Amino acid sequence: MTLRSLRRRVALLMDAVEDDYQIGIVRGACQAAEPANVQLVCIAGGVVGDKRADRRSERNFLFDLIEPHQFAGVLSLSGSLSNQLGLEKFSGFIEKFSNLPLVNLGVEIPRSHSITVNGAAGMRAVISHQIRVHNHRRIAFIRGPVSSTEAEQRYDAYRAVLEENGIALDPRLVLQGSWLRESGTLAVRELLGQRGVRPESLNAIVAANDYMALGAMDALSEHGIAVPAEIAVTGFDDLDVTRCAVPPLTTVRQPTEALGREGLKRVISMLNGGEEPLLSELQAQVVERRSCGCAKVVADSEQRRPPPAGRSFEAAIVERRALICAELARVAHGALFGVGSGWEQRLLTALLNDLTDERSSDFLPAIDHVLVKLERSGGNLGVCQTLLAVLRREIKLCAAEDPAMLARGDDLFEAARGLVSEFLVRVEIARKLQTVAQLREFSQLSSLLLGEQDLATLRHTFEDRFRALGIPALALGVFTEPGKVTPNCLCLAAYGSSRQPTVSETFRASDFGPRDLFAQERGALLVQPLVFEGEPMGILTVVLGGVELAIFEQLREMLGAGLRGFRLTRVQKTRTVAAQ
Repeated sequence: MTLRSLRRRVALLMDAVEDDYQIGIVRGACQAAEPANVQLVCIAGGVVGDKRADRRSERNFLFDLIEPHQFAGVLSLSGSLSNQLGLEKFSGFIEKFSNLPLVNLGVEIPRSHSITVNGAAGMRAVISHQIRVHNHRRIAFIRGPVSSTEAEQRYDAYRAVLEENGIALDPRLVLQGSWLRESGTLAVRELLGQRGVRPESLNAIVAANDYMALGAMDALSEHGIAVPAEIAVTGFDDLDVTRCAVPPLTTVRQPTEALGREGLKRVISMLNGGEEPLLSELQAQVVERRSCGCAKVVADSEQRRPPPAGRSFEAAIVERRALICAELARVAHGALFGVGSGWEQRLLTALLNDLTDERSSDFLPAIDHVLVKLERSGGNLGVCQTLLAVLRREIKLCAAEDPAMLARGDDLFEAARGLVSEFLVRVEIARKLQTVAQLREFSQLSSLLLGEQDLATLRHTFEDRFRALGIPALALGVFTEPGKVTPNCLCLAAYGSSRQPTVSETFRASDFGPRDLFAQERGALLVQPLVFEGEPMGILTVVLGGVELAIFEQLREMLGAGLRGFRLTRVQKTRTVAAQ
């Protein structure tokens, strides 16, 4: 019996799981997969292209191993995968899966179902904010790769906003980046160095993504230039790290979880015979923080009119209740999917109970419940601060003529902010401690490959140690010939979450693990290529759950190096035996 006959599997083609954007996509797709009884297989095969131009393309052999008949449908993170090739050549790559229900994420692929984010509108909004709110006129721009459609759309938005506001495009202020943080640093060094732009002549720097914006801030700090007092900086994506930047980074939030969730829902609909539009578009949202000069945390570009004078707090709430709930849902951008439907009404009701009844104490437990649910589902905990800001603003509007209500509201929100901050600190400390422990264990696991153990003992040790790390199920294989992607892998570890299957010494590389090993697993799979200095070494497949997604990138690198040592050790043993 094949894996496909046991359960419908959908492949998620992606480059890696190394940043918040990719992790958000996976998280959203997992949310849609579980209730639909679909097994999501995340295949992280690197940016598609020439490995001489981008070392991440050394991982592309994983895509070559995919056998389309093993999957019911495909979800492709095409916006990231096509960064090097460009859309025309990438369309040829994705044609391999044209006979399956296929949905592309991030960019529009001609004649193929696609869901995009209106990044151009988000970029226009954040640049317009710089001009109209902060009166900035001299604005530098750090572009993404010219082969990236998303990068070019954001650059086009920059040029369009300048033109609309009567600002001439200065080529000296347009810099080339590569999406990576260090490229933002190098761009600003070039701007202030080789190009001779004086800092006092510059108002702001806009980067096409957050990493380059953070790199720009690094370079400005090197030059002793204060952000935003001397030069403002903005990014794009709203990665978790932007909240911790000094100062916190103004950016454009991409609805990554919604993108992954809606993409998989569309694949499932097509599998069930549904008709779906070829193109859909999600909206991005500006998030104003201090790096642009704003003191407030939440974007609020709409002018809100307070209730008419003389209207009681209760009457104002009745009038605005539906609008408040809609605004909460809007700013959450689907991040509270795991909390359950109707969370907006429950949260607002708990707040109103505490405001109108001194005996009530519902609001803080309601916030705590949301935090716990978000943390367990791997959601974005920072959204809770945004929700509190929305609720506080609305309560101030509705209670504008009730000083006592305003005072109770201030006390409640102060306590709620403290609760959220304390929870965030506690979670961050726990995650850091867990990450340190896991990295230490990963290093020890990698060193096991250099030992003198026989394969049976090595395999048993590996499986015990991986289980102890909290990985529910796993397969680790090494290619049978040096420097080649071979049809079969030598199995170094393989176990399932419910039972220990009988596993042979090898498995087909195209199966990404022993046949039927993962057929009954409820969690999503992550398949990673193991590479060392350009040489393909093997494949690692894990069931997600229990371990932070981002940590698997470190595990992939450590095992790649360990397998290189394992192979060299085996060669030396063979030579020693032959010499005897």
